[in-house]
Amino acid sequence: MDYEKPTYRMFFVWIAAFLAVMAGGTAVCSHWPDTFSGGAAIKLILLLCLLMLLALFYYIYRTGRVYWFNGVTYKEAAKAGGERRHAYAWAHLRVFLLAGAVFAVYCAAGAALHTGAMLDTAVFLVVLLTAAFSTLRIKL
Repeated sequence: MDYEKPTYRMFFVWIAAFLAVMAGGTAVCSHWPDTFSGGAAIKLILLLCLLMLLALFYYIYRTGRVYWFNGVTYKEAAKAGGERRHAYAWAHLRVFLLAGAVFAVYCAAGAALHTGAMLDTAVFLVVLLTAAFSTLRIKL
């Protein structure tokens, strides 16, 4: 088996980057409250959250570290081989790219319609949970 040893170092780096991006987005929104009213601020934060999730999925796709996904052990990932790992990671990334596109379209429409923070958050959660549950059928 030609698969690198399991490591979660970059996952912890991603967590730190996620927190930094969320804090930075919040700081930007609070520093310019006129530009980022309540509705625009929440849309920005939720889009940043989704972009960071997409960055994580892309990293998993590029590195083949599918054992970071729930339900896949390192031994299963190593045994599967590189092509199957990449196909598995791509299937997850594709689902979340579609979810990101759907939410981005919603945000554009929501900005024009001045949707509220509660509705934006509810739509975000529904889109994200739908994407997450739809990946359960994907097998390595």
